[in-house]
Amino acid sequence: MKILNLSCCFLFIFCTIHLAGQVVYQDINGQNLNIGTIINWTTLEEEDVKHFIVEKSVNGVQYFPVFECTAQKENDSTTSYSFLDIKTNGSIAYYRIKEQLLDDTYSYSKVIEIAQNFQNNLLVEQVSDISDTDEQGILSVYYSSLTSGRLTYSIEDETNNVLSKETKSVFVGPNLLAVDFSLFPKGSYSFKMQMGEEVELILFEKQGNQLNFEVSNDIPRSYTVKSRQE
Repeated sequence: MKILNLSCCFLFIFCTIHLAGQVVYQDINGQNLNIGTIINWTTLEEEDVKHFIVEKSVNGVQYFPVFECTAQKENDSTTSYSFLDIKTNGSIAYYRIKEQLLDDTYSYSKVIEIAQNFQNNLLVEQVSDISDTDEQGILSVYYSSLTSGRLTYSIEDETNNVLSKETKSVFVGPNLLAVDFSLFPKGSYSFKMQMGEEVELILFEKQGNQLNFEVSNDIPRSYTVKSRQE
């Protein structure tokens, strides 16, 4: 797994009432680490708020949505939200929170500006379901890379014993990696992808020959893969 370097930019913006009767923010903050940029915000009041949408910009003018979550406010307690942006490839990024109300009107929080001290060149886009392939037991990983190079990938069991390790060329743009798990017995595995200092980890639990995938981009940046019992 990646080692977090906490000497990077850490920006806090403390806000008061954004719009009366809609949202009261306690704080909005962002931090760029070598796993991505973490956006956190905490609300004191949420009145008639349906969704929060995190919007991102690379120039501070044009914004596009990168994350959406349902408002969770209950009673008078504070509510905290987080989003991990793994696509951090520029020098500076701008983020704001869009508050979508129940009547479909909306407003915005203040903008936070975060320096991108770390760049993620290797991005896992999708772990495929077995129904996407003709062969059973094939783990298909779709990923993109901003640089060319050599990718080392390995399979370890739950005791961290390395069962397989190989290296392949990576090209700029989309890439596909297919690994045959059909001969492996039932059990828990980890599938590690490393290019340079970047590491992606897929946690894999095999219970049958066919696989179902439950993918999460939470922190740490790992992907949990579970199979269904036959």
